[in-house]
Amino acid sequence: MSYSEYSFSLPLRFLTIMPIIFISLITMVFTIMKARLSRGTAAYRNVNNTAGAPYADSIQLTQMLFSALVESLAEAEGHMRRKAFEKKAGSLNRASKILLGLQDSLDFDKGQELAINLSEIYDYSRRRLFQASLKNDLAAIQEVRGLISEIDSAWQLLPSVLNNPSSAIAS
Repeated sequence: MSYSEYSFSLPLRFLTIMPIIFISLITMVFTIMKARLSRGTAAYRNVNNTAGAPYADSIQLTQMLFSALVESLAEAEGHMRRKAFEKKAGSLNRASKILLGLQDSLDFDKGQELAINLSEIYDYSRRRLFQASLKNDLAAIQEVRGLISEIDSAWQLLPSVLNNPSSAIAS
């Protein structure tokens, strides 16, 4: 499979597995990130947002990481538009470190297919950000931001679904 076919098929695969990801997140949230939570915490410390991290549970920590990731991607877009390339590189570097922290925290034994799919999405996102940095490709950053925003939305909904499981079945 050529790179262009792979890069086109991965977002389509993502869209087809999104319901599976959401359901799996609900059932496995307390197991996926516990074992390697310290790596996620270290990644979050690297982005200078540690005020809430010591007191956060795994869901809150993941939500904070995704918020910081989306923020970094938005900053990178703005820096690229303003041609502030050094700042763009810093924002993309921060986003890549957060993606690595998220990827390192996956538990493949417990998460199985979900962990594999998320790992592939994080790896694809890091490669696209690297390309975006090299080629000043705004569309690549926007693509990654869209993928990450979908996963972030699932994490943001998770606490309410866990508190009211009947609403997850209804929707």
